[in-house]
Amino acid sequence: RRIAALGTEVTSPFSEMPGQYRPLHNDALGVLNEKQKHGFSTVDKLVFLHQTMLFENISLTETLRVAQVVEQINMREGDVLFENGEEGNAAYFIMVGELMLHVDGITIPMTNRRKPLGEVGLLYPRPRAGKIVATCNTVVLGLMRDDLEILFERRLVSQSLVTAALAVLTVTGLRNNYGMLEAKQSVGETGNSLAL
Repeated sequence: RRIAALGTEVTSPFSEMPGQYRPLHNDALGVLNEKQKHGFSTVDKLVFLHQTMLFENISLTETLRVAQVVEQINMREGDVLFENGEEGNAAYFIMVGELMLHVDGITIPMTNRRKPLGEVGLLYPRPRAGKIVATCNTVVLGLMRDDLEILFERRLVSQSLVTAALAVLTVTGLRNNYGMLEAKQSVGETGNSLAL
């Protein structure tokens, strides 16, 4: 199992230089083909994940442990990340590219690199409330609930900090999604509402 190597203390040169790394921007699109062939390095994943809303307040050492277990998912235009109604068991982070959410007759672009998608799936299994499709070549990092639970069980990642961040993200996300759907309904773009 991938996580077996995490039983020992993991150190990183970044731990003594907080804030000294350079963020990934869309400039990464130029090297996407090479990265797709060989995968982003663990350091690339660490730097990226530590800038997300879920891990920005988690130590670099703990974020490194997460970076070692996330799965890189390479998507082409039209590939489906998940379908409406599928059981959620993971959160996804858009590293490069763009996804589109199709829900309740409307389409919403998903480009935020700092906020995970489907983060409720890390808390408990819940059916997905929409379909996510890639609109171009896209790289997504997937964090599986089972892998995160093992990190928690082995006390390699702080369960209380991650759970608190997930709770804030979930409530904020539900509020924002509901507001977006309300706005779309008010202009007649959809006749149904999303049961949140």
